[in-house]
This record gives sequence, C-alpha cells and structure tokens, in this order.
Amino acid sequence: MNRISGGMESTCGVRRAAVIKLLHRIMSETPGSGLAPCRMGWDEVCAVPEKERMLPAKSYYLFYYSFMRPSFREYYFDEETEFEVKVIDTWEMTTEERGTFKGKFRVDLPGKPYMAVQIRKRG
Repeated sequence: MNRISGGMESTCGVRRAAVIKLLHRIMSETPGSGLAPCRMGWDEVCAVPEKERMLPAKSYYLFYYSFMRPSFREYYFDEETEFEVKVIDTWEMTTEERGTFKGKFRVDLPGKPYMAVQIRKRG
C-alpha cells in the first residue's frame, strides 16, 4: 500500500486528532460517567448527565445545533441557579466562555452550523 505523505491523508489525521482532543476535553468536563438524551426544544439536541436525566433540574446541559444556524438561543432553567456558559464551535474546534447567567438568559451564536452550547451549574 502506498501512502502519500504531507497530502490529504496527513491533513485528515491532524484534524481527526484535534477533534478527538476537543471531544475528550468536553467529556472530561461532564459530571458522572456519560450523557443521556434530554428532550428540550424541537430544533436542538440536548444531553445531560445520565444520573440526572430524570431530575427536574440538571447540573449540566450540552446542546448541539448540527446544521441549524441559530444566531442566538434563549434558556431558562430556574431563577436561583447560576450557570456558566461556553460556546463550542465543533468545526473550528474552538471554545469561548460566555459568562455566568441565571433566570432567563440569551446566548449569542455566530449563525454557523455545528455549534454547541455547554451549560454548567456554577459551584
């Protein structure tokens, strides 16, 4: 088998390693041992810690918007709990801290596909 060095194969391998590194970092920030699906909005995929999926309030939410391109999202969980918010660009493999919020809050997004929003209970 012939391999082309420095070509597309090399680029794909580097990208694959970066994707795995990003996913590992996200999963290591996830409480517990894994995620379970959680029904939220009609146009978003949401995952929460497996052990918390039946609880009314969770400590962690991971929203994914696939090919959707929202320019913002609004969230509401309760009035007291503070949440730290991070926007994840899964294509560019970058993360951006957006601050701490409680009550009803809005998170601006870049209007690009493959965005995710990580929301963690503070403390």
